Parts: sequence; structure tokens; C-alpha cells
Amino acid sequence: MSDAVQPIDPATLSRKQKLAIIYRHEHRDYKGKAGPQWGKHAGEKTIMVNENGGSVLTLLETLSDEQIADKLPYALKLEAKRLAKAAAEKAGKQ
Repeated sequence: MSDAVQPIDPATLSRKQKLAIIYRHEHRDYKGKAGPQWGKHAGEKTIMVNENGGSVLTLLETLSDEQIADKLPYALKLEAKRLAKAAAEKAGKQ
């Protein structure tokens, strides 16, 4: 069995899947849940993004296509490693 990490083609992923992968691999200091001050959005996932030269907390669901394209390559690299590790562990148990 090969330990090579297989790349993930972003074209095969839906927007929802891309956001889930980005959120999973964002450092915990830069993500969280919206607090009560967010009103009806309280409890929704938030993430830090760079906007106009500064860091801004925004709802994950409102990331622009450009912001997703910026964060996705790194997140996909980590996701491919995570999947390869899980597959290797599964193969080792058999």
C-alpha cells in the first residue's frame, strides 16, 4: 500500500464541503461560534479573514469565492494528509 498523499480536486467539492474543510483545518484561535451579539446568527460558525489590511471575524457561510480560493489550498493539503493517515490506520488494523 502506498503512503503517498493523494491530492483532492477542488472542482469535485461543493461549496458546503469546501467550507467544512476550511473550518476543520483553521487553527482554533481563528475560528469559533458567533456569540449573542450576532443576533439571529448566534451559534453559527465564524472565521477570521483578512479584509482591507486587517483581520475581521466573519460568518463562515458568508465567505466570498475569493476568500474560499485563498484558504482552500492549504486546507486541502491538510485534509489529504488526514485522509491518508486514516486510511493507513485502517489498513494497519486489518
